Amino acid sequence: VTGNYLSAAFELWCPDPTTDCGSVVMRGIFTNQDTIDGTMTVFFETPDDSTPTGLDTWVFSYHGVRVSGGAN
Repeated sequence: VTGNYLSAAFELWCPDPTTDCGSVVMRGIFTNQDTIDGTMTVFFETPDDSTPTGLDTWVFSYHGVRVSGGAN
């Protein structure tokens, strides 16, 4: 977290190491103390020559709102 900006990356858990897994990259901005908006990209370790990364890639937008009674 830098100022109002969030960036996080993590690897997807694989129940079977011989199956395809991937990585998640999240970026966002806290628009106020209760709301965050951003994008999330998932890179699966499945080849896909039609994408710039060469991997099966999913891109999402997200919007989060703090629930009532949530931590400050």
